[in-house]
Amino acid sequence: MSVDEPVGGPVVIRIIGKIDRSAVPVLGECVSEAIVCGRSLVVDLLDVESVHPSVVSILSAAASRLSEHRCRVMVCCTNELQHQLRQGGFPHSIDCYGTVAEAIRAGLRPHRAASSRSA
Repeated sequence: MSVDEPVGGPVVIRIIGKIDRSAVPVLGECVSEAIVCGRSLVVDLLDVESVHPSVVSILSAAASRLSEHRCRVMVCCTNELQHQLRQGGFPHSIDCYGTVAEAIRAGLRPHRAASSRSA
């Protein structure tokens, strides 16, 4: 897991492998710190095979808190992982993108009503 904080852009959390129970607290801390920054958040799951079910609640809560700052959460993932997330209750208000570049561009635009994009 790595965190990148480009100047003037959203915070990018990049994860490789799988997010199991032991990785959930680390992800939660990274997301919490991004929320404190008051910037949009890109979560790059393109190289993630599977996620623990609690990831859905972490990202949903982050999206809710960030919307108070007119910011949002964007997720980069494959169609398969997006399907897994949606099956687990992942809200359609969090946009999913096929590339990190698309997500970052979206994070630079003014926040408006979210519409789900297919990875």
